[in-house]
Amino acid sequence: MRFLPLILVLLACDALACSCAGSDLQRQYQSSSNVFTAVVTGARFDEDGNIEADFEVTEVFKGDIPFDRLRTTRSGTTCDTSIAVGPEYVFFMGDEGRFGMCSGNKAIVPGRPTPWLDLLRAYKAGEIPDLSSPWKYRHYDGSCSLKTDFRSTEDAIMSYLNLEYRHAAPANPVWTIERLNEVGYSSAVFMLPTRKEPTDATLNLKTHDREFIATWSDDALPGRSSGAFQLSGDDVLAFAQELFRSEVVQVEGSLERYPSLEDTVIRTTNAGSAISDFVNCAMQ
Repeated sequence: MRFLPLILVLLACDALACSCAGSDLQRQYQSSSNVFTAVVTGARFDEDGNIEADFEVTEVFKGDIPFDRLRTTRSGTTCDTSIAVGPEYVFFMGDEGRFGMCSGNKAIVPGRPTPWLDLLRAYKAGEIPDLSSPWKYRHYDGSCSLKTDFRSTEDAIMSYLNLEYRHAAPANPVWTIERLNEVGYSSAVFMLPTRKEPTDATLNLKTHDREFIATWSDDALPGRSSGAFQLSGDDVLAFAQELFRSEVVQVEGSLERYPSLEDTVIRTTNAGSAISDFVNCAMQ
């Protein structure tokens, strides 16, 4: 019988059953007293079933790393964490050296680009790069889209904004609803971590020169049981054009789950050419 090489993995879990409050790189960096990369060289369970892992630091971005082992505590749920011996990780940690699935730690895959490492090095050097989630532009299957994440609450919960403009019916319409097949269909969907709001709930979106109102829609997201706030029609392109002139979009509203969104902003300083690519595509 042939045995394959074994990589030790501790506390393997059903990650699909877990959900973590998302966090952008800036918040992870600022809220962690120790940020560093390290190779995990050994790991074991202690007598209480907790992980203890040995590590060798490869680069320090922040902190003095006042601990000699990485530790975690088993919670007895599907949201325990896992770690492998051998790979290199970037760790965001407090001074106690504990970590978990939602700590924001990332594995470094050899040969794969890691632009967030360059951002961390710039931040360490005293530069102020924009560490928030980037804007992403796509042109596919007869439509163009623009997407970014933004923070909607102070407890690290992330939301996203997705703009779409359709030039042609999709080649495979199986997974779309009828209106998304329409040529000229446009939408800007603001997905917040809330499944249901009153039908008259709104978000006020303040740019440099204008204010837009996104209304609640139970079926804004095809194939999803949760609703979202939505702009449609001419407001979508007008909103995208306003993004050129605004470094931030102020998001305001009063929701049942999140009483106030008064400090919520969507930044455009990390958009690069994504916004202009979307506008150019939608105006063709």
